[in-house]
Amino acid sequence: MLQEAIGSNANILIASIECTLLLKDVYDKLDFVPDEDDLPLG
Repeated sequence: MLQEAIGSNANILIASIECTLLLKDVYDKLDFVPDEDDLPLG
């Protein structure tokens, strides 16, 4: 049960990081620099 919860949280964290990196990549292509506060870091 505990391992399942940890795995679930890890997947959510990884998805959040991937989303953030994807957004940064999009922003780079658009030459738009967001503030750190605007990035969804969980």
